[in-house]
Amino acid sequence: MIRQAIGLLAALAPAAPTLAQDLPTGCFARDYTAQHLQQNPGQNVAAIRLNFLPGTGASGDVPTMEVLVRLADQGRARAEGRGGAMLAQTAYCFAEAGQWTCGVECDGGVMRIGRLSGDTLEVTTDYFLVGDTDECGGAFDLAEDAGSTTYRLKKAAASACLGG
Repeated sequence: MIRQAIGLLAALAPAAPTLAQDLPTGCFARDYTAQHLQQNPGQNVAAIRLNFLPGTGASGDVPTMEVLVRLADQGRARAEGRGGAMLAQTAYCFAEAGQWTCGVECDGGVMRIGRLSGDTLEVTTDYFLVGDTDECGGAFDLAEDAGSTTYRLKKAAASACLGG
């Protein structure tokens, strides 16, 4: 009788969403070469680090993504006087529509966690704020001026995500 009741409850329980892959863990990094930046004059990011951390009591048991970027001295970053600046942000990660998304509080935007193949990770955003301000959100949008921006990063040693 108890086995039948447990079986019935299991059958009636909503299915957990199926995710294409697990949330990555650890550090992923990319430093763009001078040649790459010259070929992409509108690119705002010279270097980017993403550090994925499991949920802890401090984050309400929600996984987080620490973001650290060095802005390129070109494009919108230069126009806004931020070329070369190091900016950071913490985003909270959640499963949405079958994929992982990491978002900044106060509608500071999201990064969609895309394909993880071997040691290469793709993340996409069309709005994601980094940098401290007196209010919540952030100071600089990582997305290029129009449309979505995809960053391809490689798995890196944890030390690469400790302050750039």
